Amino acid sequence: MLRKWDIEDDELNKKCIEEVITRIEDIEDPEKVGMVAAQDLIDIVMENYAPHIYNRAVDEVQRIINEKNQDADYAIYSLKQST
Repeated sequence: MLRKWDIEDDELNKKCIEEVITRIEDIEDPEKVGMVAAQDLIDIVMENYAPHIYNRAVDEVQRIINEKNQDADYAIYSLKQST
């Protein structure tokens, strides 16, 4: 089951996971991950996933607008009087 935030691109998931693992391996003592290292991990995730999440949001907005336009078209059409 996919969650809203799940990314379906397996290559992108693999790349992000590999970058996070590499960054964690670079930390001398992973038990003591500080603010800078934590922010680095967030940056890695955002750099990889942000464009995908943004595009998904744009698609969702476009879908909603299309639905609303259809509703408006129907509402306007229903105002016509029979002749």
